[in-house]
Amino acid sequence: MVRPFLLTTLFSIALPPVCHAGPQGSHRLQMRFEVDAASPALLLTLKKRAESYAAFRGLGPATVRKAAAKGGVILVEFPLRQGEKANPDALQGELKELFTRVGGVDFTWDRGTASLEALQQLKKHIGDGQIDTKRAPRLKIDNTMRSAEIDQAIAKAPPTSGIRWVVETAMGAVRKTGPLYNIYAAAPDAFLTDSAIASAVKSNAMIGPRGIIITFTPEAAKIFAQETGNHVGQRLLILFEGRVDSAPTVREAILGGKVRLGLDYMFSRGPGHGEVERLIAIMSAGRLDTEVRLLDSKVLAPENR
Repeated sequence: MVRPFLLTTLFSIALPPVCHAGPQGSHRLQMRFEVDAASPALLLTLKKRAESYAAFRGLGPATVRKAAAKGGVILVEFPLRQGEKANPDALQGELKELFTRVGGVDFTWDRGTASLEALQQLKKHIGDGQIDTKRAPRLKIDNTMRSAEIDQAIAKAPPTSGIRWVVETAMGAVRKTGPLYNIYAAAPDAFLTDSAIASAVKSNAMIGPRGIIITFTPEAAKIFAQETGNHVGQRLLILFEGRVDSAPTVREAILGGKVRLGLDYMFSRGPGHGEVERLIAIMSAGRLDTEVRLLDSKVLAPENR
């Protein structure tokens, strides 16, 4: 879960620097991705993601480029570890996630008691769940529907002016009885997005639970402090890729320009190798403005440099 907080202890966490000289004689994994339009902005976003994840792997730089001056094919190349040369499937899966996930972090507000009637109508449409009116109302669906079924039901619900339905998932690792879904009525527009992120780093266990700490730009930090100060007592909704990571009730203006994303619903079985680092790369680079599709991949021998 996301926990906005003010760090009282100064600390510094940084990604390792990108190596500018790849290992001599290394094989590389080349992957071809297809997009409808390979805009300069999209290429820059993918290059930032590649640079961040290549720094984590520590094997030298990755490359991202258009396959031709015209067309929508993008070539990505990553150096391979010795054991990955014969079996690059794991890295291929990691890079597919890295370059095709939309990403996107949004900060918005719950509509509060004004959403009660709309939630009741949504409950009737879905045919399941209970309205929880503690603090601000929400629709709770406890272990009776799958996430995809809830998403489909919301998509088919009659539109409600001034409301965007968003879902929070508490997984079985957190709740022994199984998944619990909370549906919130969010304001349709975010007051901050991932463009406000100056940096994202892995949470230090000495400071708090696992997750990702994001730091806002100076201007965004001021906006965040002002917004939270103006909405004391209201529920803040922090979304990653459109899903609620947390919905804390704001008690006071949140200063310091930092928040923590727990992403517990993604790590219900424990984060995989490099999973947090991939999410950091995605958040730091920003969301994709178009769909990116994997075409194919192959291993390149050193002589093919």
